[in-house]
Amino acid sequence: MRAVIVFLGLLLVWALFVRIAQVPSFMLPSPEQALLELVKRPEFYLRHASVTAQEIVAGAALGLFAGLSFGIILVRFRVLEPWFWPLLVASQAIPVFAIGPLLTLWIGYNMMMRVTMAALIIFFPVAVATRHSLTRRHPDIDALLLSMGAKRSRAFLLVYLPLAFEVFAPGLLVAVATAPIGAVVGEWIGSSAGLGHVMLDANAKVQTDTMIAALFVLCLLAYGFFALVSFFVRRVGWWFQNP
Repeated sequence: MRAVIVFLGLLLVWALFVRIAQVPSFMLPSPEQALLELVKRPEFYLRHASVTAQEIVAGAALGLFAGLSFGIILVRFRVLEPWFWPLLVASQAIPVFAIGPLLTLWIGYNMMMRVTMAALIIFFPVAVATRHSLTRRHPDIDALLLSMGAKRSRAFLLVYLPLAFEVFAPGLLVAVATAPIGAVVGEWIGSSAGLGHVMLDANAKVQTDTMIAALFVLCLLAYGFFALVSFFVRRVGWWFQNP
């Protein structure tokens, strides 16, 4: 409810600014113009939103799997960490947008390229959160597990993974919140469908109301995914605390 109030307040400020400053509509349309454009062609925006949603879901799944796997491997095989961790950190100096042309050359102008873009943005925060959360080990827990004769692999699965969830969850939420960025950037580089394609095409035609309408839909889509994952995190976190 508070988010709705804030959103309506921002719309009001936007509408007042456009009227008082007399901003031309091709530079910044009023909220009514953007919403009217959205209402006039709902099937158009739903069709493109479904494409972007598929890319976000697939990219999030791929990025989460890769980030989790990489983080777990670094923790389980400590000898690899000095070799690969600096490379992972250094790779973040490369803008994802700059990798786009290479991905199109390697993969092509298809959905897999855009899914890969989304996965690349997600990969780093998930890998960092996984590594950081799994390295938070308490000496007393280690001593207790050792005294009980617990195998290392079983202790890792039943004790350390659940304990790590509290630290991993924020990384997961950040990853899901940034997934739409990768999908939209991929659509900007090469796509004939999706909300990013709509915004790029509208920008070329100076159709600002279409751009903002597509941005509205993208924000709603991203917020929906974030709310869904937040609900999942709360439910799973409660399960870990009350097995």
